[in-house]
Amino acid sequence: GAEYKDIYNGLYDYTPGYVYWPSLLMTQSLSYILFSDIRYALILSNICIVLAIYKLIPMRKIALLIILLWSSLPIQLFIIEQSWIDPLLVCFLIWSWYFLQKEKILYAGIFLGIGCATKQYGAVVAILYGIFCLKSFGLKKFFNLIIFSLIPFLMLMLPFWMLDFTSWKKMTMDVPLSQNMRLDSFSVVASLVKEFGIVVNKYMFSIPPFITLILVIIGYFKNRLEILNALFILFTVIFLFGKQAFCNYYYLASIFLIMSLANYFKKENYT
Repeated sequence: GAEYKDIYNGLYDYTPGYVYWPSLLMTQSLSYILFSDIRYALILSNICIVLAIYKLIPMRKIALLIILLWSSLPIQLFIIEQSWIDPLLVCFLIWSWYFLQKEKILYAGIFLGIGCATKQYGAVVAILYGIFCLKSFGLKKFFNLIIFSLIPFLMLMLPFWMLDFTSWKKMTMDVPLSQNMRLDSFSVVASLVKEFGIVVNKYMFSIPPFITLILVIIGYFKNRLEILNALFILFTVIFLFGKQAFCNYYYLASIFLIMSLANYFKKENYT
C-alpha cells in the first residue's frame, strides 16, 4: 500500500514503486538502519567484489592488476552515488561463482539464490551457472545447486507472495515488461529510432537475446566458448537490443569479462 513519487514526472512512462525483489529491500533497509544511508550496502558490495576477484586469481600481482582494472571503471562511483543496485547483484553472483569453482555447491547455491532474489537478471545467470554445474560436476551436484538456490530464494520471496502476490507480480514483472523503450538508452534499438527513424518491431527486444542464448549454450557444450564469456556475450546482446540499457547495465555485463580474465589466469596456473 506504499505510495512513491514519480521523480521523472511522467517523462519516461515510469510507474513509481518497488520494482525489484526482496533481497534488495532487506539489504538496503539494513544499511539504512545502521548508517542512515542505503549506499553503504553498495560500498560493502564493492569491497566484497574486489575480495572475490583477489581470491579467484592465484597470481597476486595479476590479481591486483585485474582489481585495478575493475575499480578504475569510470562508472563505479557514479553507480554508488545514484544508488543503483547492480553492485549488490554482482557481489552475490561473483561469490556464487567462486564457490562453484571450489565445488562448494551449498555456498554457491545460497549466493545464487540470494542474487536471483535481488534483481530479475539473476535468473539469466542461474541458467548458465546451472549448465556449467551440470557439465562440470554431474547431475547430482546440478540438482543440489538447484535445491540450495531455491531455499534462500523462496525464503526471501514467499512472504511477499503470501502477503500480496498480485501486487508483487504487477510491480516486479508486469510493470518492467510493459515499460516503453527509452530513446536515451545506450542501445542499438534506441539508436535506430533516434538516428534513422526506423520503426522497431516489439520482437526486436526478445529475438536477438533468445537466439544468442541458444548459440552460447551450443558453443559451450561444443567446448568453443567458456561459460563466463557466454554470459558476457549474452548480457551484452540483451542490453544492446533491450528497451533500456544504461551504464549500470554494462557494468553488470563487464563483471563477466573480468571473471573470465580471472578464470584464464587460474587455468594457466600462475604462481
